[in-house]
Amino acid sequence: MAPLFAVLAGMAAASFIGSLSYRVPRGISIISPPSYCPRCGRPIKPYDLIPVVSYLLLRGRCRFCGAGVPIQYFAAEILLGPAYLLMYLRFGLGPELFIYSYLVSALFYLSLVDIDWRSVGRFDPVLPYLGAIALLILSFRGVVVHPPAHYLSGAAAASLLAGLSFLFVRVMGKRRPMGVGDLLILPGIGLHFGIMEAVRVMIISSLLGILTAVFLLASRRMERGKSLPMLPFLAGGVLGSELWMVLQSSSLEVFHFLW
Repeated sequence: MAPLFAVLAGMAAASFIGSLSYRVPRGISIISPPSYCPRCGRPIKPYDLIPVVSYLLLRGRCRFCGAGVPIQYFAAEILLGPAYLLMYLRFGLGPELFIYSYLVSALFYLSLVDIDWRSVGRFDPVLPYLGAIALLILSFRGVVVHPPAHYLSGAAAASLLAGLSFLFVRVMGKRRPMGVGDLLILPGIGLHFGIMEAVRVMIISSLLGILTAVFLLASRRMERGKSLPMLPFLAGGVLGSELWMVLQSSSLEVFHFLW
């Protein structure tokens, strides 16, 4: 039951995160008004808010005016459920499960904001650090396996790689490769990992970004010189790294978690 609950919890969280990512940057209260169509203003019925199912039944459109719902919200609902399951397989039931589930939730929120606005707000970089602070506190108290130095080294590695990447692209391309918000977020992500995993996250993120850019350019869906939002690839890097760690576990351990 636990794996199924993890998937359902992730899908429900994605629906809420999608609402937050739309409302917060626009200064709209997260409490009132209830969910509504931005185009026609009609309230959305509760049965049209079922994650994944409602999008598929309505074919990604408003029931009343037919306005399209951006695909990234549906993608978040599809992906965050398996992401929560991945965290469960990686950490089992315990404090780390909630901390890393929070991390991927924060990254999904930031990714949706980044896709929508091509930037993040001045306070958004704080989000990854909240989970990292909780992890460091647990580490100081001996609740988690690794000592604080393990996580601090991950933050240092992420910061160094980000700085070198920034300087290299800046010198070679003479343009800013990432925003200040992205640079501030990277150490917060690195604080959740050790050196090796932080490096792996960065490598996977970079590969995802490069492959996506090549595909979009080859298919002429993106013009040369245009930039892609960075945070979705960082979220993909974290998930890719965690998937790698799960695959490194023995098949018997994974079978035990599933049951």
